[in-house]
Amino acid sequence: DVDTFVPAVGQGCVAVECRDDDTETLRAVRAVDHAITRHAVEVERAFLGQLGSGCSLPVGGHVRDGRLTVFLADLATSQSIVASVDLVGSGDDIGIARRAAREAQAALG
Repeated sequence: DVDTFVPAVGQGCVAVECRDDDTETLRAVRAVDHAITRHAVEVERAFLGQLGSGCSLPVGGHVRDGRLTVFLADLATSQSIVASVDLVGSGDDIGIARRAAREAQAALG
């Protein structure tokens, strides 16, 4: 359950990158694109990006059913926080993810 263990950002997602001018590859990639999953990972990565971290920070983020659930820990104090925010109808999921990161950091002091 994501409320018990929040996975790392983008876990289980497969990503494909290609050059902007590679029309043949772009066409193939678009055929397998899953917009909902892509958006979920973009929101999760916005949370991670606001923290200014990659793989070195104890952090998790997961989007499911219109909710972003996040985990953040402070190694120096051993404090951690798990929080969830609604995304449905916000129109600014990326902004909400960034705000969630700032609020999680503030909660840890």
